Amino acid sequence: MTEPDPVAPDGESGGLNPPIDWWKLGQPERRAQLNRVWSFTQRLVRSYRLPGEIVPPCWFRHEEMVQELLSLMQYRNEQQFIEQQSPGAALDFHYQLGMWTARMRAWTLEAGCKPNEHLTKALPMWVVPHSSAATAVEREFDELLQQMTDEE
Repeated sequence: MTEPDPVAPDGESGGLNPPIDWWKLGQPERRAQLNRVWSFTQRLVRSYRLPGEIVPPCWFRHEEMVQELLSLMQYRNEQQFIEQQSPGAALDFHYQLGMWTARMRAWTLEAGCKPNEHLTKALPMWVVPHSSAATAVEREFDELLQQMTDEE
């Protein structure tokens, strides 16, 4: 008996769901998408026997990894569940999977997480709202924009 695909489009919108912009999602939508990515990730790791160096158990705590997995899930759905599927869709997915694997390995290495250890990396101070570094960089940026306006 075949198990239903937990991440395949439901067909309600002509077979394809619109692209998902993680940054624009509210918390309820993020939870829903994260649930879909969770199912997809479990199946992906099982099917391809991906090690923790590619998909660590704490992947869901790293936005960059969530977005990589979300992108791969969307790509797979776009390529393999459309009615006018290309004969090379499965092969193309595996080509993209190879490139995705290299990116995920790099993200995991950058994060420094191990199979039994999650590490939280601090943000660069210049992107932390209201920090002195952020204020200084924003001031420099505003000055550059003003200079560009003055030169017009």
